[in-house]
Amino acid sequence: MNIAILYHVQEPPQVGNIRKPMKEGGYSDSGSDLAYELNKNGYNLITPVENSNEKNNIDWVFGDDEEGITKVINMGADVLWLKMHLEYIRQQKRRIIKSVKNLIKTVCL
Repeated sequence: MNIAILYHVQEPPQVGNIRKPMKEGGYSDSGSDLAYELNKNGYNLITPVENSNEKNNIDWVFGDDEEGITKVINMGADVLWLKMHLEYIRQQKRRIIKSVKNLIKTVCL
């Protein structure tokens, strides 16, 4: 099992009348915490850089855009862990699934 953690790179959705402001670096921090712990506990983790720095969030996670998804699959990920706000997943799941399906079709051709 080769795990890659994806975080949402777009502004989070509005829930009711509230929209959480976008942080610098997106929401990579919670995903990087998870990735660090998985790695520390012996899970096979795919990361953007070979020797991830525990103090650099973006060393541990990939964006959920087509570029990030393509990269993790090309690097051998077979588990895509979506570390995202639930409402964001609901709103973006079609786009994410379409990106993965298109990539799988491309790889399999």
